[in-house]
Formats: sequence, structure tokens, C-alpha cells
Amino acid sequence: AFFEHSRGMHVIATMQGYFLTVNPAFSQFLGWTREQLCERPIAGFVHPEDAASFQETLQRLGQGIECQGHELRFRCRDGSCKWLAWDCRAAQPPAELIYATARDITKERELFEEVSLLALIAKRTNNAVILADPNGRIEWVNEGFTRLTGYTLDEVKGRTPGSMLRGPETDLDTAARMRQRLRAKEGFSTRILNCTKSGRKYWVEIDMQPLLDTEGNVTHYM
Repeated sequence: AFFEHSRGMHVIATMQGYFLTVNPAFSQFLGWTREQLCERPIAGFVHPEDAASFQETLQRLGQGIECQGHELRFRCRDGSCKWLAWDCRAAQPPAELIYATARDITKERELFEEVSLLALIAKRTNNAVILADPNGRIEWVNEGFTRLTGYTLDEVKGRTPGSMLRGPETDLDTAARMRQRLRAKEGFSTRILNCTKSGRKYWVEIDMQPLLDTEGNVTHYM
């Protein structure tokens, strides 16, 4: 009863790489019927780029090694692909069955790939880039930031930008508006006078935007 009525995705498979049975939550998620899923090799539903990883996992399960959180892309009936994280274990011989549960991580993967792309762009741009946590404390800066301000990542990590870049002539009203927007979890663009590590004054155009998770919560500011 649990297998059939669970909202979680559960399958039972063979060591030969076929689904023996799948529960309704799994078949509905992919859009295939139970019969369609069980009549073809599992490899036929796995994204081609993940085929080798799937075969390696199958071999490890055959050796009695459990699989935790293994990520694979599966083809849906509508032509799309979904990322699934699998927890699998093999039954004791001679049953040679695999019991597995799957979790949809498509949105998490898309967010990860988006952040990875942003990080790559940030690393290679000549502009100064800061990645801060939801409280505005710096987690990462690029080389452009170091060239502009003179501060390295080790020197600024865990600090707020204003605590070291604000100078005697920094407009306090502008700084206050920036803090207010951060507390409101909103992005902003502004111009402000800052100071480098050596004390040199410089004007800078700031564009700060929140990075959101799949539920709309701020994970970082960039």
C-alpha cells in the first residue's frame, strides 16, 4: 500500500537494468505509463550524457555498494529531461533486485548551473564583483575587486563592503539607502565615493542584485 500510494517516487529494478515495477508517483512524474517504463531498458530513459554514470552505478550496486544521492537526467514523455537524485540499494542474492527512491532536483540543478555560470562570468570580467551572504557579509570577490580596491579575498571575507570601503567623504545617506534595500532583500543601482586599501578615493557605480532559490528566498547578493 505504501509503495502504491506514496507521494515519493519508488521503483524496483533488476540487475539487468530493467524496471520490475514503479509506483504511480514515478510514472506520473515522467509521463510514461508503468508498462512503458517496464518494457524498455532503463538506459533508454537516461540522458545519453549520463549513460556511463548509470552503468557505473549499476555495477556498484551489483557489488553490494549502496548508492546515495546519485544524480541522473531522465527523459520525460513530453521530450523534456528532469534531474533525479537516487538512493538505491541491492537486495541480498539470489533476489538480485534493486530498491530505489528518487527525488526531483531539477530546479536545484538549474539554480546551480545559473550560479556557476555567473561565477565564471564574474571571475573573468574586469569589473569588481562581490558575492555576499543574505546578511551582506562577503563570501567571495573576483580579481577585478582586488585590482580596484587593493583588498584580497582573505582580507574581506566575512566583512561587509561598507566596513572597509567607506571613507571620510562617503555619502552616509547613500550608504544608508543601500543598507535599507539589502534589509528589504531588494536589488539596487547607485553611485558612491569609496576608498581603496591605500586610502585613494574613487567613484564607483554599484549594481547589486539578490540571487534567489527555488522558493524565492535570498541565498546571496551579487
